[in-house]
Amino acid sequence: AKDCETKGAKKIEKYDMKRNGRRLRELRGNKTQQEVAWAVGIGLSLYGMYERGERNPSDQNKIKLLQNHICGQQQRTA
Repeated sequence: AKDCETKGAKKIEKYDMKRNGRRLRELRGNKTQQEVAWAVGIGLSLYGMYERGERNPSDQNKIKLLQNHICGQQQRTA
């Protein structure tokens, strides 16, 4: 497939920052970039780079983003 690279018998998925950036935009929903950046504890410009697929979040920031999106969804459904 286009997004995978075959190496021996294994398939290794390539990390697609643009696709992940689009996913972050979807998960953000009605929140502003500023609201998410503030909740995660990062700068607005850095968060914008994540959404544009220009930077890859650190593992620590990935966890914070995930926690923010999960908590946001729980609050919307409650």
